[in-house]
Amino acid sequence: MTFSSSEILSLLAKNGSHIVRERAGSRFAEDAWVIKSASGQDLEVDLGGFAYHPVRVAQTQLDDFARAHLVQQDGDATWRLDETRLATAA
Repeated sequence: MTFSSSEILSLLAKNGSHIVRERAGSRFAEDAWVIKSASGQDLEVDLGGFAYHPVRVAQTQLDDFARAHLVQQDGDATWRLDETRLATAA
């Protein structure tokens, strides 16, 4: 399932979540960006009684978020919402 950029930002804002890179070989054939909850677990999205996870973020979406300064890098493989920038964009 693919989530739009607006949906991704909404999930991050509502859940205090962050985006983490998972290296190839663990669950994915290639590196993947996924949304993790504040506790570090996969974020689960309820789709009418069906729990969907992991929520993947396309590299192009992450690049767009970074270019627009909506997210900021926290370490090598973690991105978090830039709350200050997001508030001024709203």
